[in-house]
Amino acid sequence: MHPHPPPHPGAPPVLHHPPPHHSPYHHPHPYHHSHVHHAEHRPPVPQPALTGAALLQSHNGGPPLTREQAPGIGWPSEEDMILTDVMANHKSPVDWEVIAREHGRGRTARECHDRWTRYLKPGARKGQWKEEEDATVLRVIAASSEQPFTQWADLAPQLPGRSGKQIRDRWVNYLNPAIN
Repeated sequence: MHPHPPPHPGAPPVLHHPPPHHSPYHHPHPYHHSHVHHAEHRPPVPQPALTGAALLQSHNGGPPLTREQAPGIGWPSEEDMILTDVMANHKSPVDWEVIAREHGRGRTARECHDRWTRYLKPGARKGQWKEEEDATVLRVIAASSEQPFTQWADLAPQLPGRSGKQIRDRWVNYLNPAIN
């Protein structure tokens, strides 16, 4: 044992125990193999990101989500490309039934609408809201004669990249002073 200086004046010296010496004659426990690496010492293997229909599968043994429960989620990339091509000919569609028919893969109008507006539409904003975006929502609602306000899609052009549904959700869940 080797004494080390005390951690503070008046404390007893700290004794350091050297690691045990392993001689060629020392036999560790017969079931212990020091050269074997156990799973807890390995770095985790990255799992591939879920895509397509795998996103609809349950992760706890329950039934998968249906297309009605999760419209716009779980599309294969091939269907995304087809919808993107269809949408190149329809800048601001009103009738999504037409889009669904042109898509031709058995998707409903709602599925096509949700997939496009939530995931594929160029410039769609997701994530953090900026203070200016919140201020725009608050100003428009305060100036509106319509109470309660329902014209969320009409507000969307003032917030580039945000959908009417995103704006409504921001109001209902965060900005509306009646919720506090």
